[in-house]
Amino acid sequence: ADFLLLELDRLDFQPEVVAWASPGREEAAYLMASFTNTSGEELLESERVSRFVDGVFVGGETFEGLVSGDESEIGFGEIDGLQLTRSVLSSNEGERGVLSRSNERATSTEMEIRNLTDKDWPVRVWGRVAYSEQEDLQITWQANPPVSEENVGKRRGILAWDIDVAAGETRLIRLDTRIAWPEGMELR
Repeated sequence: ADFLLLELDRLDFQPEVVAWASPGREEAAYLMASFTNTSGEELLESERVSRFVDGVFVGGETFEGLVSGDESEIGFGEIDGLQLTRSVLSSNEGERGVLSRSNERATSTEMEIRNLTDKDWPVRVWGRVAYSEQEDLQITWQANPPVSEENVGKRRGILAWDIDVAAGETRLIRLDTRIAWPEGMELR
């Protein structure tokens, strides 16, 4: 049997467009669009939906459907020219203290977002820090610039920064972490 092709009505939404960046996991940022279904209608699921950016086909995938009033985030692929790197500036482990001894590990990392495009980008940068489930294990961290959100999506240790990166600009994020535990205990 031949496939049946139906042309359906067109719905327009005003999405929030942002670049998602995860330095250390990826070398480039990804174009994401967030929108709310304000059509008053349910958007039906489909096995194949084509995605276009500025009239150029960028791919297709399954669409799960979206009820009226619900929100969705849709990816549109890699952004050429938004480059990401993550570097460990220092990592020290040792003992500290005179009378009471404890162990400590300190790490400084730097995330770099380089915008080689001719467009300014709002960028959501994702990062992570260790978190403790034991009272004796003390974890502290400091970020410059400060994070926009901690424990993103109710996931412990996930951080996010919302920054603007102008065309041709490079932005740096520094994250310093300190983990301390009492003498006689091992960190695994």
